[in-house]
Amino acid sequence: MNENKEKREFAQQLEQIAETLTQAVKDNEGRAFILIGTDVKDNKDGESENVQGVIAVGGNGGQVIKGLANFFTEKQTAPLAAEAMELATLKKLSRLLENE
Repeated sequence: MNENKEKREFAQQLEQIAETLTQAVKDNEGRAFILIGTDVKDNKDGESENVQGVIAVGGNGGQVIKGLANFFTEKQTAPLAAEAMELATLKKLSRLLENE
């Protein structure tokens, strides 16, 4: 398997953490987690060539929503959330234009 398809060590570690967190929130209505991690390998020109991501969500759905709401409103993370939403909008528009 070439490196682009193999999971790099960081992504593997994130998956292990997600499994541990999943067990920690199991059978507990008051706990939840959201884990987002990315590992970017740049090509020789310094441009992103390969992005591996791990996204995991677990636990009570209501708690997940509260956690996201906090992420979107906290002083330190709100700017990141706003930029992420802008990028997501651009990606959606790009996909729509590709399908036409």
